[in-house]
Amino acid sequence: MIGHAHRWALAMLTFVALSLPLAGASKAASDFPRSVTLSATGASQNQPLRLGVNKSMVVELPRAAGDVLVSNPEIADAVLRTSTRLYLIGVKTGQANVFLFDAAGRQIASLDLYVETDLTPLNRLLRTAIPDAQINAEVINGSIVLTGYVPSSSASQKAEQIARSLIQSSGGGGGTSAGSITITTGGGNGGSSDDGPGIINLLKITGQEQVNLRVTIAEVNREIVKQLGINTQAMLQDGNLGFGAISGGAVTGVSSLSPFNFPINTNTDPASGGFAWNNNGNKLSASIKALEEASMLRNLAEPNLTAVSGETANFLVGGEFPVPVAVDDDGNISVAFKQFGVNLAFTPVVLDAGRISLKVRTEVSDLATEGSFSTAAGITIPGITVRRAETTVELPSGGAFAIAGLIQDETRRAVSGLPGLQHLPILGALFSSKDFLRSQTELVVIITPYVVKPVSPQKLARPDDNMAMANDAEAYFLGSLVKRYGAQGDRPTGVYAGQVGFSFD
Repeated sequence: MIGHAHRWALAMLTFVALSLPLAGASKAASDFPRSVTLSATGASQNQPLRLGVNKSMVVELPRAAGDVLVSNPEIADAVLRTSTRLYLIGVKTGQANVFLFDAAGRQIASLDLYVETDLTPLNRLLRTAIPDAQINAEVINGSIVLTGYVPSSSASQKAEQIARSLIQSSGGGGGTSAGSITITTGGGNGGSSDDGPGIINLLKITGQEQVNLRVTIAEVNREIVKQLGINTQAMLQDGNLGFGAISGGAVTGVSSLSPFNFPINTNTDPASGGFAWNNNGNKLSASIKALEEASMLRNLAEPNLTAVSGETANFLVGGEFPVPVAVDDDGNISVAFKQFGVNLAFTPVVLDAGRISLKVRTEVSDLATEGSFSTAAGITIPGITVRRAETTVELPSGGAFAIAGLIQDETRRAVSGLPGLQHLPILGALFSSKDFLRSQTELVVIITPYVVKPVSPQKLARPDDNMAMANDAEAYFLGSLVKRYGAQGDRPTGVYAGQVGFSFD
């Protein structure tokens, strides 16, 4: 990605350089002055001058100079070719002073030089690549600062990418040159930064785009439970000989039998029944528990959120449950609250031509007994079932995409009974218990983003508009909660052909 942007920036730079006429190149090639003429009255004043790195400047002197002094030759160089003409050359970024004296030792001029990186080609490239923006690039303390206004966040990212590509093409902070752009860093001792100058993006977006996200989260859960258990106990006595068979299990009124144990559906309460028989010491007891249950759950949420481009919006429909996290010396328990329900978070970025880059994270969670546990203090912490999806897509405004395929199909079966006897044909059912569970869950998330703009409050409607509460007579005799409105007059005929909105049940 960086290499592609690098080649694109160099191609644009070459195009801009070739497209400019040569006659105007000497005039518009740099924001730094090419020549300066000093007046005779300014000898005692400091003259500030801006000079580009590897750029030169001609200074016309008011009278003949015999000596020149440069405070830091590593920053700038000064050459006297004639007695009244001085040539200044920028070496690297920094500041330096230049003093000029005549043959008698009198000061002619004092110059304050500010040697800076020449960002004229970068500014020209930014104006060409983003014509509807006002961008200015300048160097401050070794970093390139981008200021101005851009129409969108994608234009701001493009401007930063162009500046970074030109820095990388110049070789970082080593003082090398790429075309007419030279990137150098360092202080007065000639040191340079290994990382080169950074990019400080201070561009302001004139029109902050807002994205409205309409989401439909639909979940269907179907569950089937089947349980059947027959537990018997028989005791036959004849003299001193006794025989008994116990398959476990007890119901109300048959206290000698132990409880049922369904390992899968531990929280169900099946129907139960039983009988007991006693004759001269011969006993027979039996209990039966059976259950067949089918349930269906439909969970639907339609959140509607709006966020500024580049910002994150969150939505939660559900609740929070406490979870113990610590216990102090006095036995006081500290808790933290965990969220559950329908959770949605999205970050939109509006691109060119109304396209939207959308990062979406959605989660549907429920409290569950499976996975729960109890602490030593007798606190039961429930488990959580979670369905989560996270993705990044790009689509136009008004386009929709679906996150589907979140299907869970679980089947569990358990059989328990007396060894050997439970495998007998037909009669084996009297010595066994069966537990069955099948759970099917499907989750679908449909997301539609729109680039929106604010509207007048008069154009917005509330759900309680035109609603009036019924009076006592209508409430008692007609059973009405609210008054009927808009029901007078003849019903319009024909088919409505205009635009329609949303319908809610």
